[in-house]
Amino acid sequence: MSDTDSALLLPKKSKFGLEELRLSQDFDDGGGEKVITTISVRKPNPQEYVRVHPGSEFSLPTLLLEHKVTREHYLVASELRTALQQEVVPKTLQLAINRQGETLLWPIRLPQTDGRLDRWNQSARVAPRKPRTVWIRLVSNLRLGYYEVFAAKGELEEPVWPELNLEQVVEIAFADRYIDTMDHPVIRELEGRL
Repeated sequence: MSDTDSALLLPKKSKFGLEELRLSQDFDDGGGEKVITTISVRKPNPQEYVRVHPGSEFSLPTLLLEHKVTREHYLVASELRTALQQEVVPKTLQLAINRQGETLLWPIRLPQTDGRLDRWNQSARVAPRKPRTVWIRLVSNLRLGYYEVFAAKGELEEPVWPELNLEQVVEIAFADRYIDTMDHPVIRELEGRL
């Protein structure tokens, strides 16, 4: 074997130093500060504990359009509320957080103008009024026809609330779900124009 052949068999020095590129296993190499880019608009699921923000400034009574097929909620511009009165529902958006630190807006149905509200929605309205210092979960009781509220049995950690005001929360949550024109795709779909 010649020297040239030997040189071809020797491993070349890689331009990548793999040990320098390898992440440590403490998973703390990312650095930076968490930025909230999405906020769900949904009722808590029956297996998650949530806390409702104690401040009344984190509650917004409004009209929402719930797309029944996708189950997504849309915020409706005030000037369209009359035109969409058959589609919108009065709800309170309540800031909440789950045990995994996910921020969410909990839409809770309000009574209609005649004051009527079914038992499901009555019980859902009461749940966030429980002491806001308690982690709760909402579970359907199909036999009785309402939600039951359960408080966590353990001493769970206090939530870390995002450093956002309600307007910022709403902007993030409804960034792509705001109806401000009758030509919005959801309205066009509901009217059979799409």
